[in-house]
Amino acid sequence: WNPVPRNGTGASPGDLDFAGFAASDIPIMAKAGINAVRTYNPLTDRRVLDMFHEHGIYVLNTILAWGGDTLDMVKARVDAVKDHPAVLFWILGNEWNWNHFYDGKHNPPKDLELLIDMATHVKEWDSRPVATAYGMVPGTKTLKALDDAIDIWGINNYPILDWGDFFESWAKTSTKPMFVAEYGADAFDMSRGTVDEDAAAYSVKVLTNTLMGNSSLLKGGVCLGGTIFEFTDELWKDMAGSNDAQENSGINPGYHNPYPDGFFNEEWWGLLEYGGRPRKAFFEYAKADFPIEVAAQLKKAPGFKGDMAYLTSAKFQPEKLRFQTCGYHHGCQHQFGLCCPAPDGKNKSCCDEPILPLKTVTVTTTTATTSVAVVIPPTGTKKTTVTATTTSTKTTTTTTTTTPPACEESEFQEAEGFADGFFEVGTLGCNGTSECQFQTLNEAQDFCNCITFCRAVLQLPFEANCSGGLGCYLPRYGKPTSDPLWQDSGGRIWQRKRTLCANHGHDAARPSSSSSASPPSFSLRLWSQ
Repeated sequence: WNPVPRNGTGASPGDLDFAGFAASDIPIMAKAGINAVRTYNPLTDRRVLDMFHEHGIYVLNTILAWGGDTLDMVKARVDAVKDHPAVLFWILGNEWNWNHFYDGKHNPPKDLELLIDMATHVKEWDSRPVATAYGMVPGTKTLKALDDAIDIWGINNYPILDWGDFFESWAKTSTKPMFVAEYGADAFDMSRGTVDEDAAAYSVKVLTNTLMGNSSLLKGGVCLGGTIFEFTDELWKDMAGSNDAQENSGINPGYHNPYPDGFFNEEWWGLLEYGGRPRKAFFEYAKADFPIEVAAQLKKAPGFKGDMAYLTSAKFQPEKLRFQTCGYHHGCQHQFGLCCPAPDGKNKSCCDEPILPLKTVTVTTTTATTSVAVVIPPTGTKKTTVTATTTSTKTTTTTTTTTPPACEESEFQEAEGFADGFFEVGTLGCNGTSECQFQTLNEAQDFCNCITFCRAVLQLPFEANCSGGLGCYLPRYGKPTSDPLWQDSGGRIWQRKRTLCANHGHDAARPSSSSSASPPSFSLRLWSQ
């Protein structure tokens, strides 16, 4: 749950408005059968926590997302609410194995060291479990290093209808409790250039039911529960667009892509639209129930399955409730409860600002380059379809191939600075410990040449061959920025200056939801013993 108001930016925690949207969002969550929410910034407003508790909803409270936060800051967050019954457990980091805590100063192994240090102190301050959210299943080396620090693992995964061997893989890898910390599908189909609520609803239905079928309450089950990305749309997620409009730009990372198009359309993931209208996926999610064996054990627990009688009745008016909430009105933001009108039936003075209709901007990618969608074929087939959509014109060209397109060389120049945005191990067959690593500069540049938006190559300032002996050269797709500490420590960067490529190759980076300065938000349904 990451309630960012219209015209706000998720890159600034101060724009989050937990208080302003609680009165509309929390009752709807409860009616949908949600019994836990995950935040991506600390929730220390006790009024909001009280409302969650009143509705039988737990909070998985993230107390560290950005590596620049100090130990004293994290302790203050824990101390502020550690006595509140709504807090189920603490979360440290989100996909830190990919973003390294977002601050550019915690590349491996510093990200691991930061997590261990923070988790050790949190355990001294409070008895609740400590969890972390990791990108895909971690390796045995990482699990062993964090065995004492992390009690519960959250795994972010975006399968395309089929979870594959995900649950079996976890069972073979670890005995620690695990929940799915990210999954879902957005409501915009880039391949057809249109909204497709039916496809998103189908994906949510299939994935949620399969996830529940792997409940740890069942014999052989390994999953404590699950999350879904996300409760409502966030209008700031397209960093190149407007925070007052809904863009349909997307990115295709080339792996574990959402159904049906493989694109992450960042501003279309909500079960509810920003204005409160429920999408079809919302009702499929609310209808999802536990396997009969689990339901029998939980028959005395209220509210696991959504109240469909209410949700399909005239009493359910989420758009009206959303409009009433303080956070929906610019002048009323950060006030708790309902404002327009307030519970007494009168509008507060802050409601005077007119609410303009939400604009929808039609674009195809966030840049004027070629996006390549790698569509995962049905089980049993080996063919890969690559759909190239050229955005500099209105013409869409679709081609099918089974081999990667070739790419000519680009010009790289050594410069000053640093770049975030790394490529997952396995991208185009690369090796690495937590990201693609190469033994030589030329190898890293050749890799970069085959990915449209790869912007730079870093050289780590560590011992020969660096992390795991797999190489010190790291391709990156983030925009190069100034970082004196990186330079002073001996780090180097070569920026990609000019692309001579006639056929742009693979777009196979991490989803944009993980490359922005602030992590995405989630509403989650979770169950446990």
